[in-house]
Amino acid sequence: MAQGSETSEYDIPQSRGIPPFVQWFGVIGLFMIVFMGAITIVQAGESHYWPAQDTPKIPLSGSL
Repeated sequence: MAQGSETSEYDIPQSRGIPPFVQWFGVIGLFMIVFMGAITIVQAGESHYWPAQDTPKIPLSGSL
């Protein structure tokens, strides 16, 4: 009795791997994820002030 894939009555096809354009799309996609994350982190403090001094003061009581 044979063990493993050394002996088989069927011819098992060999994979040719991942096509090059799929690999490039994967690399570009990972780069874009990192790039967008970096932009988000860098721009997180831009134009954010707390408490906002220039926001309109809206009264919360009274009639509309």
